[in-house]
Amino acid sequence: MKIAICLKGHMRNMAVYNSILLLRQHHTVDVYIQTYSEIGTKSGIQGRMFPKKGTILPNSGTVDVSLVEKLFSPKKLEIENYEDVEPCLDELTEKYFYNWMPRDSVYPNTILSQIRQRALCIDLIDDSYDYVIVTRPDVEFIFKNPNISIEENCVGITVTTKPMYEHADGGIWFDDLVLVGTQSTMKNISSFYYNLETVMNDLQSNNYIGIAKCMHQIQSYAFQKHCNLKLIGCDGLFSNVSF
Repeated sequence: MKIAICLKGHMRNMAVYNSILLLRQHHTVDVYIQTYSEIGTKSGIQGRMFPKKGTILPNSGTVDVSLVEKLFSPKKLEIENYEDVEPCLDELTEKYFYNWMPRDSVYPNTILSQIRQRALCIDLIDDSYDYVIVTRPDVEFIFKNPNISIEENCVGITVTTKPMYEHADGGIWFDDLVLVGTQSTMKNISSFYYNLETVMNDLQSNNYIGIAKCMHQIQSYAFQKHCNLKLIGCDGLFSNVSF
């Protein structure tokens, strides 16, 4: 089986390296990376850096590009300066969220950064694959069965257990740790970012209950309602997901 792994977000550490090694025992794996030059941002929740025992990288400073290339041998590697991207995220947050979402809600520009980088990372793919896995560099995951099997228009997700993420209409919310699906399904997922205005207008016009609680809810709604995807919880896919 041929698999593309898309790594997006800050390189707080490279725990995902172990997961890639395991997958390469069973499959052909290519790595695509969309990241920031800074290991962590200077403010907010991201600024706490999430140190982890045994990390390869320090908890602050600039990413060692040569180390990233040596470990992952990425097919494509795109690096942005977060300070250059932040004004765009702030503008989108102001435009789509703060006119109806409380300003003390759960870090909307942080989740917007995740949505944006996921789309850009998927767009880096320049080959054909059976499955695409989108995750973060600091996430370690193990599949229960290395012979991955997920139907078209279904996406495997990591599911949150936090009460604040409860779905108003009986669906499920998820944490954006690991997403896996066929290549066309994952390409569909990236369309959420490019159709952000449509999604947000639909949310507002339908008075979607509870949406101000958490930005993860917006992603769940977009995947299920706008991308017409079925979300599959991690219990059936992963034996371990940690960060």
